[in-house]
Amino acid sequence: MLHRTINREAASFIVVGIFFVLLGILIFAREFGHLLSVVIQKMQFYLKQYDRSFLLSQVDMCIKKQRRKRLINLLK
Repeated sequence: MLHRTINREAASFIVVGIFFVLLGILIFAREFGHLLSVVIQKMQFYLKQYDRSFLLSQVDMCIKKQRRKRLINLLK
């Protein structure tokens, strides 16, 4: 009789332990997912900033080339 009660208690502890482990995994996954989405948003923001600065530098280069061509044409 004592052996069966020990097995029941052990089984209940195992079930409760598994429940808490699964709950911990779900909470961790939720928090990790939130953290991952924040990191992705920041990366997108920095990539947009980089693209903007790259495009502006390209526009500046084109303007400088056009100015050079105009100066060369004026000097001819």
